[in-house]
Amino acid sequence: GNQIIDASNAGIMLEGSYNSDRATGAVQHSSVTKNVVLSAGIDATVALGADPTGECRSERAGSPIPCIDQPAERSFAGAVVDGNQFWTGSQTLFDVGLLVGGGPIWGDHRIPGRGVAFRDNVTTAVGARVNIGISVLGMFDATLTGNTATYTLADGNPSATWGKCPQLNVAAGNARLASLQSGAQAAVNGDLADGCVMDPLPSQGLEGIVPSADGTGFAGAASGRSFVVWGMDQEIRAWSDLDWNDLVRNLRAQRRMGATVVRVLLQTSTLIDPPSAGNLHGTLNAQSLSRLKDLASLAAQSGLYLDITGLGIEANPDNGDWYNRLGEKDRWATDALFWSGVASTLKNQSSVLWYDLMNEPDIPSGPTGKWCAGSFGGNCYVQMLTRDPAGRSSGAIAQQWLTMMSGAIRTAAAGGSAHLISIGLILPFVDGGATRCGAGAFVWAAGDPRDFMSVHVYPKTGSVPGDIVGSNSCKPSGRPLVVEETGVLAGGETDVEAYIIGTRPVVAGWVTHYFGMTPVQMTPPTSIAAALQLSNYRLFLRETALINPSGLGVAD
Repeated sequence: GNQIIDASNAGIMLEGSYNSDRATGAVQHSSVTKNVVLSAGIDATVALGADPTGECRSERAGSPIPCIDQPAERSFAGAVVDGNQFWTGSQTLFDVGLLVGGGPIWGDHRIPGRGVAFRDNVTTAVGARVNIGISVLGMFDATLTGNTATYTLADGNPSATWGKCPQLNVAAGNARLASLQSGAQAAVNGDLADGCVMDPLPSQGLEGIVPSADGTGFAGAASGRSFVVWGMDQEIRAWSDLDWNDLVRNLRAQRRMGATVVRVLLQTSTLIDPPSAGNLHGTLNAQSLSRLKDLASLAAQSGLYLDITGLGIEANPDNGDWYNRLGEKDRWATDALFWSGVASTLKNQSSVLWYDLMNEPDIPSGPTGKWCAGSFGGNCYVQMLTRDPAGRSSGAIAQQWLTMMSGAIRTAAAGGSAHLISIGLILPFVDGGATRCGAGAFVWAAGDPRDFMSVHVYPKTGSVPGDIVGSNSCKPSGRPLVVEETGVLAGGETDVEAYIIGTRPVVAGWVTHYFGMTPVQMTPPTSIAAALQLSNYRLFLRETALINPSGLGVAD
């Protein structure tokens, strides 16, 4: 008997019940009946729904978080949504009128449910504008009878280019169609609704982000509101090997988990082809640059900012091709060409937060025959800036290269957005976790072209206090410090959690890894790698409740 007008999210939603401490679920058997849900002046996500995901208590902070890391099926046996009315005005809409299962909201991270009944929920003569009238996706053995079958279909997210919701009256995923209780009203296949519903973005797009006035963190360029860097990564080795639909799903999944930033690692060979006539240091690949621009657009539509990490040689270090045969002068010129192409392509894209010039560069103490400084798991993540210091100090080489790359970016981006510049560094910890931040090649120098300091730290069991002290000591005066790469590797979940808490007063953000897998796929873990991935996943969700409780990157 409730009347609900202009709820921006959902009018009434039944959620699945799961106790993460006891690792058990309770039956959701509530009754929702004779209510009225009206969208009169603002759009809404759902009128009436049943989402098995629910919320769990964060293990440390106690704050509620989406329960998507607990993949056990939730029971809705006895739950009934019946005899309700819902409609819209002539200018508003519901993304989904009746949501039977969380598929459109959670995508492939949805949690399955079973047994709910939706009966005789109608729009009356007024009608309803919807993107999808009824969606049964993520809910098995559902009863679906007597609900309004025809709606005024409209695009719920007209600014979206990829992964749009199909405009359908009554739809069910293929597996859900087969499981509907006998006598169900007619439905068509609605698998394309998976993960299609996203929070609307500001009409003016993403706000530019800059270092805060006091140099402690980041803030909106116009609003001045604090911005939390809380991110995950996505490696792109070749556009031809990339499944764009997977990329859409991955970015949306990260955003739903509370991420504000996605770190994209680009291979040099992804954007630069061999030299050609008039292009002595390589040829920018126009098609790849166009895809990069699409990526920036996709990030904006997903509500994410980009950390573009470039010049990767992970897949092809010292393989004898043209790039690996170059000497220092020509290789640096090619590096500058790479960044010129990126900056020119993305200079007007507000979703680009910063450019990480190279992942974990190194400088040898003497002549070496290789550009790769060392491999991990068969991939080269650390490369040399030169193969011969020729008597120069490592600091002088680092500053010369930094200045050349940042100059190429600033020149190419002239007249566009002033995207930030940094470079991700491995912290050279020594015994006890003490740091040599003030003695490395990339020590912050007067006139340094970087906008902030970026470090990579994997907290180690037994040395977390030293890891915290060492990381915090790397913050330059008046500039932010970001831990651009961290996670469960050298230490466990509790170690990384303690590290994040300990660095929080100084550090402006953290980025960890995303593996494109869901908890359902990783539970139970079948390998050490899968166990580490699942630990990172759960850690990120727990810390989101503390680091970024709004889920929007704003520290309120």
